[in-house]
Amino acid sequence: MFQNVIVAWLFRRALEVGGVVVFVSQVYAALPPYVQAAIAEVLTGAASPQNIAIAIGGIVVALWGYVWSFRSTVGTHVVTGDKQQIPVKPDTRAASEIEAKAVAAPKPKTILERIAERFGR
Repeated sequence: MFQNVIVAWLFRRALEVGGVVVFVSQVYAALPPYVQAAIAEVLTGAASPQNIAIAIGGIVVALWGYVWSFRSTVGTHVVTGDKQQIPVKPDTRAASEIEAKAVAAPKPKTILERIAERFGR
């Protein structure tokens, strides 16, 4: 869909986080007031230190997942026909050959080109 892997990665994360935010906000709105008050205590720091530590731990794990995902997306690698990812060191002959083939490969159409074709412009 997007030609730039970083833009595509950011778009996928926006969809993912946006969906989670909508889901969590709707679940929160449906909770009884005493449960909402308990959640507010955790979020404002009025809860016990153990609860806060667990919440921070969850955020750290989620953020590390995003870092790992981003690094995997932009890292040099080849995906084989049987869906196996093979890492390639950037300054090697193999990386140079792969880059040369990628430059010579036909470019897929951009999303704007596909939309223009669909609507006949």
